[in-house]
This record gives sequence, C-alpha cells and structure tokens, in this order.
Amino acid sequence: MLAAEIAKYLHNQDIGTFDETGVEGDIFIGLLPQAPTSCIAINPTGGYMVTTSQHVDEPTIQILVRGGLNPLDSYNRAQQILNTLNGFHNDRFVPDGHFVISCVAIQSAPFGFRDKNGNYIHTVNFLINTMNYNRRNL
Repeated sequence: MLAAEIAKYLHNQDIGTFDETGVEGDIFIGLLPQAPTSCIAINPTGGYMVTTSQHVDEPTIQILVRGGLNPLDSYNRAQQILNTLNGFHNDRFVPDGHFVISCVAIQSAPFGFRDKNGNYIHTVNFLINTMNYNRRNL
C-alpha cells in the first residue's frame, strides 16, 4: 500500500513515528484519531484516470498534519513533509515498494483550518506517478 510506504519513509526521515500495527506513534493511515493531538494522517484520495496503454498509475495522496493551538506547529511540519516528498523521483519510498517515477506537490504551500477543539490542521496534497507492470494492456 502506497500510503504505508509513505508513512515508513516519513518515519525514516524522522518526521514522525509510524507503527504498522496502528496503535502507537503519530503517523496514521486513513484516519486522524482524537489522540495524540499532534499527528499526521495519510489518506489515499483516488487519483487520475488510468491510461491502459502505459504501465503508470497516478494516485493522489492527501496528508493532514494536526498540531496544537499554535498554527506554526502544524504548518511547519506540513511544510517539512512538502519539502521532503515534492520532487522525490526514480526511487522507492521503501525497499521492494512501488517504483516512484515522480512525486509532485499539487499545491505550493500547506492549507490550514481548525478542528472542533481549536487545534490547527494543515494539509498537503501530492500526485504520485508509479510503475504498475501488473496491468493488462488493451
């Protein structure tokens, strides 16, 4: 799963802590839990239409970063993620993972809002081109 590969990559870059069992750490897949307050959620958001004549998938990912009541906490962490992932290319986030042709930010700066508790959340979105040799060509 590409989202888990990104979570492991961010963990290896010391941006957060990913626990594959989902019970510890502060990086989560597909959800933004109530706790911890400061955390990261990686959400697959679909992507673009598959071109059947090529072996390239174009999934999109949204990453939400929640901090506390200071907007700079989540903004700076989201910007760190944007700087880390934007431009990643011709490599894998983890050994034996998807081959990433390119990872490009869809926006140039994190977008922010507040949750019901007043904590700031900033989001960054990415288009990721990956090789998929398992697709049958038509």
